[in-house]
Amino acid sequence: MQKSQPTIGINVSKLKLDVALLVRGEIQNKVVENDLAGFRWLRVWLTRRAVDVAGLNVCMQASGPYSEAAALALTAMGMIVSDVDPARVMEFACDASEANWRSDAVLLARFGAAMRPAPWVPPPTAQRTLQSWLTQLHALRQLRRDEHLRLLGHRQAGQTALADHVEAGIACVDEQLRLLARAIDTYLHRHPALAQGAELVRHAPASVPFH
Repeated sequence: MQKSQPTIGINVSKLKLDVALLVRGEIQNKVVENDLAGFRWLRVWLTRRAVDVAGLNVCMQASGPYSEAAALALTAMGMIVSDVDPARVMEFACDASEANWRSDAVLLARFGAAMRPAPWVPPPTAQRTLQSWLTQLHALRQLRRDEHLRLLGHRQAGQTALADHVEAGIACVDEQLRLLARAIDTYLHRHPALAQGAELVRHAPASVPFH
């Protein structure tokens, strides 16, 4: 009889990883911080439960906004990370015989064990670097929009001193935007293969991710 392989499901949020370990049909749960120390502690926790991290199947949304660092770290530890489509997971939940899931992490673990999704392939380093810069670019644009609204509010209220203070801050943000745009242009000149996708995202709303 073939021995079932352990699988973990990870539900990722900004500050933490909600982990469900599925071993021989039993679930064990763990919550760790979404940072390097948390990733290392997860490895220790698994090792203490006699789970070999080399080749361990991990089911998560690896391309989510707070997921990439965890996915890269776990891959570097030797785990096999699968980037799952949330729609597929929900379809699996609806079709599964168990109607009551204790957590999203448990659902991900059971989905991974049953469906064995394909391994995630990390994007090239050059693309990840560009993604970070584009994310910062959109964050600065959003900050400028927010500050501009504050500026209008202060002016309408006749709060001249506050308006001047906000306007000075906007000037600093504008300078950061100019410097960042110049750095991105230089980077794209060195990596022309990334240019087309980057141009679409540079002019898109801040919520649009770059893949």
